[in-house]
Amino acid sequence: MKTVKSLLCVLLIVVLLCGCTTMAQTQPATTQTKPTTLPTAAPTTQPTVAPTTQPTTPPTTLPVVTEPPVTEPQVQAAPDFTVYDAEGNEVKLSDFLGQKVIVNFWASWCFPCLAELPHFNKKAQEYGDQIQFLMINVTFSDERAAADAVLTQRGYTFPVFYDSEASAGRAYQVSSIPATYVIDAEGNILKEVIGGMTEKQLQQLIDLLLASE
Repeated sequence: MKTVKSLLCVLLIVVLLCGCTTMAQTQPATTQTKPTTLPTAAPTTQPTVAPTTQPTTPPTTLPVVTEPPVTEPQVQAAPDFTVYDAEGNEVKLSDFLGQKVIVNFWASWCFPCLAELPHFNKKAQEYGDQIQFLMINVTFSDERAAADAVLTQRGYTFPVFYDSEASAGRAYQVSSIPATYVIDAEGNILKEVIGGMTEKQLQQLIDLLLASE
């Protein structure tokens, strides 16, 4: 009997010990969890705002507008030149400074020239005491004999000069004839006409020249 009781006690002790172990194993392990921390937000910075500038107030008074000074039209001085008379003597335009002058370039082969030569001959006879006519034959592109034949056959008496060295032609850049220049007593060109003229048109040039100072 004592042996049976001893065995029962041993079994009871063993059962008790096993139960504790199982309970210990079945108990969930307590784990420490760190608290979730929110990320620290960067301090919000206000956007830099450029200072507002006040719009420029337009001036209340308008600028004073001044009229440009009145200028006299530029006077074109008549270029000087050297031509030759019938005897071969040098004649310069500047020799007639102080006189009113009409210069005409012509040639024997130029039909518009031949058409207006009678008008020049007539006006030279009428106004020869007031105006110096210089009827310049462009001898550098004409023949002296042909030019003289025109003068003789038609009986022209106006003053004729020969531009054999193209001095006058170069000075006035003559590229088309007839060409006529009206020059006042101070040596300034008042009018230039390229091409043939009627008697009325030539008279208008004469009136312009006579009216000049």
